[in-house]
Amino acid sequence: MMNTRRETSIQVQTVLFCNDTYSLLRSLKHMANAVRVARQNGVEVHVRVAWGDASPEPLFDETALNEIRQKYSEELELDYTFFHRNTGTSLGHNTLAKNCTDEYLLVMNPDIVPSPTFFMEILKPFEHKGSTPVGAVEARQTPLEHQKTYHPDTGETDWNSGACTLYLTKAFQQVHGYDGTASFCTVMTLIFHSASVWQDIPCCISPVPLCIMINGWMRMAFGPRPKWKETIQQRRVFS
Repeated sequence: MMNTRRETSIQVQTVLFCNDTYSLLRSLKHMANAVRVARQNGVEVHVRVAWGDASPEPLFDETALNEIRQKYSEELELDYTFFHRNTGTSLGHNTLAKNCTDEYLLVMNPDIVPSPTFFMEILKPFEHKGSTPVGAVEARQTPLEHQKTYHPDTGETDWNSGACTLYLTKAFQQVHGYDGTASFCTVMTLIFHSASVWQDIPCCISPVPLCIMINGWMRMAFGPRPKWKETIQQRRVFS
């Protein structure tokens, strides 16, 4: 259990490109549950979900969006932006983050399934009053952890994958976000404008698993299709 803390707000943003709507709605369902669990345990978190759609055609119409908003009206808000072009992941996230006024910014892949205690745990490092302020926290993934070197006690690391990372909004905006010239929509690492960005945004890994990372090659274990299936994003990038 966490002690009661101040209210906070988070913009959870995802760039879409020809994704299957099942994964998106599954992610939203689990996120709403994580909001409920956080509030039940004294963490008053206000969540705004921002979907930026870079697909050739919109994945959702207004009727579908309004049904989703109504279903989760007590847990979160949902903003949907159709870019009318393939912005790529980096520029898409920068566009969504440009006018963000929430305290935190969560960059998240469309196939992430947050754990019930997701918001409770991922906010903890920001509350720790250490000598070096934390600018970003990456959720630990399961069943396959994203491989990187990090301090076993503090979780500090010199980079993050961008698959499910919470930033201080002011820190993300301070370095002008990602390098928007990277045009691909993939699960590959996102690149910041500044090569020395982690001098400005110290990053750490959550000490407990916070999300299930369900990429296209892991659908054999999760999701409605229990078999290997290459996604359209993988074909586009790796073929």
